[in-house]
Amino acid sequence: SCLYGSEALGGAINIITRYGAQQPQGSASVQYGSLNIADATLEGETPFKSQRGSANIAGNYYRTDGFNTNPKYIQQGTTAPPYDNYSLQGRIRYRLTAKATAGISGRYGLRKSFMSKDFGLGIVSGDSQDEKDLNLAATFDYRFGSGTRSMSRYYFTNFRSDQSVNWQEGNAMISSEVFSQTLHRFEQQFAYDADKNLKLTGGLGGSVESMNDMALTRPGNVITAFAFLQGDWQLTDKIGFAGGLRYDYTNVYSGRVNPSLGIQHRILPKLLFKAGAGTGFKSPDFKSRYLVFYNPAANYLVIGNEVLRQTLNALQNQGEISEIRQYLLNQLDGNLQAEKSTSLNLSFEWKPKENIKVEAGVFHHQLRNQINSVQVATGSGNGNIYTYQNLPKAVNNGIDASLSISPVKNLEIGAGYQYLIAKNLSVIDSIRKGNWPYSQNIHDPATGNSYPPTTEAYWGIENRSRHMLNVKAFYNYQPWDMNLNLRVNYRGKYPFGDLNGNQFIDRYDTFVNGFFMFNAAVEKKLMKQHLSVRLTADNIFDYTDKLMPGQPGRVILAGLTYRLYKD
Repeated sequence: SCLYGSEALGGAINIITRYGAQQPQGSASVQYGSLNIADATLEGETPFKSQRGSANIAGNYYRTDGFNTNPKYIQQGTTAPPYDNYSLQGRIRYRLTAKATAGISGRYGLRKSFMSKDFGLGIVSGDSQDEKDLNLAATFDYRFGSGTRSMSRYYFTNFRSDQSVNWQEGNAMISSEVFSQTLHRFEQQFAYDADKNLKLTGGLGGSVESMNDMALTRPGNVITAFAFLQGDWQLTDKIGFAGGLRYDYTNVYSGRVNPSLGIQHRILPKLLFKAGAGTGFKSPDFKSRYLVFYNPAANYLVIGNEVLRQTLNALQNQGEISEIRQYLLNQLDGNLQAEKSTSLNLSFEWKPKENIKVEAGVFHHQLRNQINSVQVATGSGNGNIYTYQNLPKAVNNGIDASLSISPVKNLEIGAGYQYLIAKNLSVIDSIRKGNWPYSQNIHDPATGNSYPPTTEAYWGIENRSRHMLNVKAFYNYQPWDMNLNLRVNYRGKYPFGDLNGNQFIDRYDTFVNGFFMFNAAVEKKLMKQHLSVRLTADNIFDYTDKLMPGQPGRVILAGLTYRLYKD
């Protein structure tokens, strides 16, 4: 979290792409299958200037018909829309001197979507959405003598979304939204190896972010700045430390210093103990502050916190509001605060044999002013209207465990499990003190019975499952040059929304049921590994739920990849 910010408080995954190119080569790949999914990619790369430089370019086309997980309500159309996606990206790296390397990269993406949707009684809407994004990056790395390295990074991105929803009958406009966002970000980082046991990393940077929403008066720029210093110290062969300080600043929400400290202790040759603690700071982004977004697929509207009241008033004047939770509106409008967090983690890693590794740990994440979505009103078309709120005191407590084992050659098996309790402590305090609206009785819609609210009856925060499990197996059969990949994921039930109106989740509210997902893939390589033939099957048993509008049914794809290179 010191190097990457509070978004990485629970850890980071660092993906390092292959550096340079050994020879000119290219590849062509195509997949086709369920939902008329077509996925085609062309890619090529080459070294130049005696391999001092390398260039890579790739283009992709992807399209799908979309899918409908709620045919009873949506008689024509889909819950996930059909769309066509085009992307083009390239990268050039060049070693200027033995110590200096420069690079540039870019990506352009275009996504176009349109669907008509019949909600019954002849009411048909047309949903159109076009998205464009442009990303550019420049890097410069320089290695000084005496173990010092400089890394300079500049990043630019521009995203534009143009969406509208019309009633097909009479072509009357329901909503229209044009959203454009631009970000400039720069970071300068230094790394210094004092000796083989002590490494220091420090840096500073900042960003300027602007938004132009045609439905709003132009909001001001968001300016951020940060600086950090981290040290990795291997005290002995058995004990190592990583500690750091990071300062984050925004022109809207001021700043904060966040410390972090980690320790690793090899208790036994095959047993490693890890502990970590740190704090984080996250300011609200443009989306949670200003964006007004209607999702016709799931029939809900999200309103940024700082434009909440004026947007609801406009909708009410147009007769599109059936109910406003006034006490929430008065509490939330324009009152979004920065999120602060403290994280504690303890874990063990045990390797009884070279082919077996077991990890298990516990975590405690305490969040102040956690940014969370909440329903603030209901539309006249029964659509839910959401905004963002701060949860004054929230906590995530849990345990996680993982196992990886290779029982025979070329077979790898892995499994992971997490148990999580996520609760808003301010709700518990309000129930205990009898504060409105948490003093309302718990109502059972099935029987009509009501019960007094208790802290034990409070289930937790929406969209958090108590249980998560995954199991995977990968096998490579070398005589046939074939590999098989099997994956099973389980997610336990989780709260979807407050059904009985007492403003907190209890057992009688709406839950998404627990479910399993089974996935498999097989690949065969031919022609001295130049040609790959593969078949993938996701969600094999075709599980869907109307409360999960983004989860497709069974998807089966067949594909080919041909790689052109010298053996």
